[in-house]
Amino acid sequence: MASFEGHALPGFMFIITAIWWAVNIFHRYLSGCSVRPADLGRGTASYKSRQPTQLSYYNTAMCRLRRGTVLPLEGIIKVVLVIIGIVMEMYGGNWQVTVSAGDFHKLMNWQHMTMYFMFGLHGLCDLLRVVKIRLPPNLSMFSLSLAFSSELILFAFHLHGRSELDKHLHILLAIPVAGCSAVTMIETFYPSNILLSILRIIFTLFQGTWFWQVGSILYPVYGDSWDEHSHHSMGVCTMLFIWHLAGDIFFIALIYIMVYYFMKCQGYEIEPNNEADTTRNGTHPSADPGDELLNLIGRATEMEADM
Repeated sequence: MASFEGHALPGFMFIITAIWWAVNIFHRYLSGCSVRPADLGRGTASYKSRQPTQLSYYNTAMCRLRRGTVLPLEGIIKVVLVIIGIVMEMYGGNWQVTVSAGDFHKLMNWQHMTMYFMFGLHGLCDLLRVVKIRLPPNLSMFSLSLAFSSELILFAFHLHGRSELDKHLHILLAIPVAGCSAVTMIETFYPSNILLSILRIIFTLFQGTWFWQVGSILYPVYGDSWDEHSHHSMGVCTMLFIWHLAGDIFFIALIYIMVYYFMKCQGYEIEPNNEADTTRNGTHPSADPGDELLNLIGRATEMEADM
């Protein structure tokens, strides 16, 4: 990975994954609080009884073939991308495993292949979703958290003998990786929280775009090389890091708006916020707590009077 291409490849994988998650998760969320066009045409329009808080926002794309066969499309794509990453690392190491002393040839490449391998295990967990075997719940999300955690550990001990600028860039890279690890672990136990899913999307896109930025700074394709021992260079990188975060958030918000209006054009009647936040028993979560307390006291007083 000691090249621009070596940083661009995993960055591209994370960017594509984040966009895929964003489109599908936002579509699932909006579908859970909308009326389908078919219901509007039959005159049976009513918002779906299944509330958005009951949906699981971990998505694995399934392609249904003839005769009811289900193909785990997303899991297959993840495994294929991992194989491509490992092959590219092996190619960069001239297909050599060890040196004459018995040590690993190009240890950095082996660390990168280890990272790819852990994400490959996550892809295999996606494939197991179609196997008729009883598996622990949310196994795919749990394996994704382990993959991000492994990536974080590898990057944390990946800085020996590097320049100050190189260390600074990789420490900044570890921040969105740590965010992905923490959010996916929490999401394993709370799969219906849309905000956790949005954080997962943002952190995944964040590390993807920052991979490209790190590659362009350390191995510039055009222009002069950066001063790797300048405090000014590290200050500019920190500023760019925040700009990436802001840009990624804006981009995810743009995807949400596009999905929203695409569904509106498809005829979906999307429930407004004040109705979507209404619970099943008719109470509104944003109601004044003082009013609810007075209502409870009044009911208790009436019950005592009846007794």
